[in-house]
Amino acid sequence: MKQLFTLQPFEPDDLLLSIDGFVEYQQGLLEVHYDLQGDLSQILFSPAVDIPGRKFALWEATCLEFFVAIEGQADYWEFNLAPNGNWQVFHLNDYREGLKDEAAINYLPFTVQQNDQGMQLDLSIDLTCLFSPDAKLEMAVTAVIQSATGEYSYWSLQHNGEEADFHRRADFVVKLG
Repeated sequence: MKQLFTLQPFEPDDLLLSIDGFVEYQQGLLEVHYDLQGDLSQILFSPAVDIPGRKFALWEATCLEFFVAIEGQADYWEFNLAPNGNWQVFHLNDYREGLKDEAAINYLPFTVQQNDQGMQLDLSIDLTCLFSPDAKLEMAVTAVIQSATGEYSYWSLQHNGEEADFHRRADFVVKLG
């Protein structure tokens, strides 16, 4: 079943943006679609790369992210998607503990379409290398947006803490499977 989402900034900012999309999970296949609309000249994007690949610290620039966990388990996965094509998948043992590259995933098949007023990012990935297709999953959908002035805004489905923190399991509110 396709689930629509709308991300909210942690704090109000001057960027006139909207970030919407959908997620769908069926038989181990996860589809994620982000639709960022607004004046993209306000946003700082990482420079284009000839050969996109796995990179560390993508959250230090504009980056679309999501987090997936098996319901009732402490460990979870962090997926980072940079609009320039670079990507990363981490596995964590518990809240912000045991961060390591997820070796079972060696490529994230996503596409980006962009013009002055919008950007769409689409990912379709088989996650059966991480868990069984009938696993009950919890997901957080997030984004880090760096403005042209260098300021950051942190976007999520909800923010339950005193500071932006995408790793907080209470914010893994999308139920899949």
